[in-house]
Amino acid sequence: MKWRVIFATVLSTVLFCGCAGKSESATEVAGAMFSYESMEEGVEEVEEAEEESSVRVVSQRDLTGSGDSGGSSATYIAEGEIVSLYAEKARFSNAAKFEGDWQRVELESDSAGDIRITDQNKEGFSFEGFFVYAMNTGDCKGTAYFVSSDTAIACIDEASETYVAFHKVGGTLYISHIGDISTMDMDVTPDGEYIKS
Repeated sequence: MKWRVIFATVLSTVLFCGCAGKSESATEVAGAMFSYESMEEGVEEVEEAEEESSVRVVSQRDLTGSGDSGGSSATYIAEGEIVSLYAEKARFSNAAKFEGDWQRVELESDSAGDIRITDQNKEGFSFEGFFVYAMNTGDCKGTAYFVSSDTAIACIDEASETYVAFHKVGGTLYISHIGDISTMDMDVTPDGEYIKS
């Protein structure tokens, strides 16, 4: 764990100074992946292909309430719908391919994020990510379950209603969350637009 703190401090300093070049992702450097937890049973099988997502999405402007979308027309899961969508877990044989290493597209120069998605099946996938904001760091891992063919949601802590939502549009992955993720420092978040690295 000590090496993660040292790495995060060095990475944050480099990003904060604005002199970072493209290098290995934080997740690759961290290197430690967790084993895939078995998926819950009792989810419904959905065989028919969906042409469009049945999940309501919002813009970055709607998500942050800032009135500025940062020039992006990105689509995120509406925060008020994440908990109810999670209850609609199902199996999707035609789910979008989420697996791989993803890197956050920087909207701010002092934030970064890398996430690795593995073990995808009809029910969902495993994920692990490492995130930085200024000098603060955090990580998050878990299992996300499909609620549509292009959307999956992970319950990080049901008691505090902490969830992470993944929505894939073409080659872009949009991540948003609700609740407090206890493994993240102040202002660190997995939220953002990701592309495969």
